[in-house]
Amino acid sequence: MIVIFATLPHDQKKTSPDCIEYRYLHGLGGLRHPHKDTQNAGWRNQSFRGYADYMQTEEFAANVDTVIELSRTKSCALMCAEAASMA
Repeated sequence: MIVIFATLPHDQKKTSPDCIEYRYLHGLGGLRHPHKDTQNAGWRNQSFRGYADYMQTEEFAANVDTVIELSRTKSCALMCAEAASMA
Protein backbone atom coordinates (compact mmCIF):
# COMPACT_ATOMS: atom_id res chain seq x y z
CA MET A 1 0.00 0.00 0.00
CA ILE A 2 1.20 3.49 -0.79
CA VAL A 3 0.01 6.21 1.57
CA ILE A 4 -0.07 9.56 -0.22
CA PHE A 5 -0.09 12.82 1.69
CA ALA A 6 0.71 15.49 -0.89
CA THR A 7 -1.11 18.82 -0.88
CA LEU A 8 -2.05 18.41 -4.54
CA PRO A 9 -1.87 14.67 -5.22
CA HIS A 10 -2.19 13.49 -8.79
CA ASP A 11 -4.08 10.35 -9.64
CA GLN A 12 -1.46 7.61 -9.24
CA LYS A 13 -3.99 4.94 -10.15
CA LYS A 14 -3.95 6.03 -13.80
CA THR A 15 -0.30 5.05 -14.25
CA SER A 16 0.16 2.24 -11.72
CA PRO A 17 -0.50 -1.49 -11.79
CA ASP A 18 -3.81 -2.64 -10.31
CA CYS A 19 -1.95 -4.61 -7.64
CA ILE A 20 -0.85 -1.40 -5.87
CA GLU A 21 -3.30 -0.08 -3.31
CA TYR A 22 -3.36 3.66 -2.57
CA ARG A 23 -4.66 5.53 0.44
CA TYR A 24 -4.76 9.32 0.61
CA LEU A 25 -4.27 10.84 4.08
CA HIS A 26 -4.68 14.59 3.83
CA GLY A 27 -3.94 14.92 7.54
CA LEU A 28 -0.26 14.04 7.07
CA GLY A 29 0.53 16.65 4.48
CA GLY A 30 -0.57 20.00 3.30
CA LEU A 31 0.73 23.49 3.14
CA ARG A 32 0.65 24.68 6.75
CA HIS A 33 1.11 28.17 8.09
CA PRO A 34 3.09 28.77 11.28
CA HIS A 35 1.31 29.72 14.47
CA LYS A 36 1.87 33.25 15.72
CA ASP A 37 3.40 31.81 18.90
CA THR A 38 5.47 29.16 17.08
CA GLN A 39 8.12 27.28 19.02
CA ASN A 40 9.78 26.35 15.72
CA ALA A 41 11.42 29.67 14.88
CA GLY A 42 14.65 27.84 14.00
CA TRP A 43 13.17 27.03 10.59
CA ARG A 44 13.91 29.90 8.20
CA ASN A 45 11.40 28.59 5.65
CA GLN A 46 7.88 29.62 6.69
CA SER A 47 6.29 26.46 5.23
CA PHE A 48 8.67 24.20 7.16
CA ARG A 49 7.95 26.19 10.32
CA GLY A 50 4.21 25.78 9.73
CA TYR A 51 4.52 22.05 9.16
CA ALA A 52 6.68 21.70 12.29
CA ASP A 53 3.90 23.45 14.24
CA TYR A 54 1.31 21.11 12.73
CA MET A 55 3.38 18.06 13.67
CA GLN A 56 2.83 19.00 17.32
CA THR A 57 -0.98 18.69 17.05
CA GLU A 58 -3.32 15.86 18.02
CA GLU A 59 -4.64 15.77 14.43
CA PHE A 60 -1.17 14.95 13.09
CA ALA A 61 -0.63 12.31 15.81
CA ALA A 62 -3.95 10.68 14.91
CA ASN A 63 -2.92 10.44 11.25
CA VAL A 64 0.43 8.91 12.20
CA ASP A 65 -1.50 6.38 14.29
CA THR A 66 -3.60 5.57 11.20
CA VAL A 67 -0.43 4.76 9.24
CA ILE A 68 0.87 2.63 12.10
CA GLU A 69 -2.40 0.67 12.15
CA LEU A 70 -2.30 0.18 8.37
CA SER A 71 1.27 -1.09 8.63
CA ARG A 72 0.23 -3.83 11.05
CA THR A 73 -1.51 -5.70 8.22
CA LYS A 74 0.15 -4.35 5.04
CA SER A 75 3.53 -3.14 3.91
CA CYS A 76 3.27 0.62 3.57
CA ALA A 77 5.31 3.27 1.81
CA LEU A 78 4.73 6.96 2.45
CA MET A 79 4.78 9.27 -0.56
CA CYS A 80 4.57 13.02 -0.92
CA ALA A 81 4.62 13.87 -4.62
CA GLU A 82 3.02 17.12 -5.66
CA ALA A 83 1.11 17.20 -8.92
CA ALA A 84 1.93 20.86 -9.53
CA SER A 85 4.42 23.38 -8.33
CA MET A 86 3.39 25.37 -5.28
CA ALA A 87 5.56 28.31 -6.41
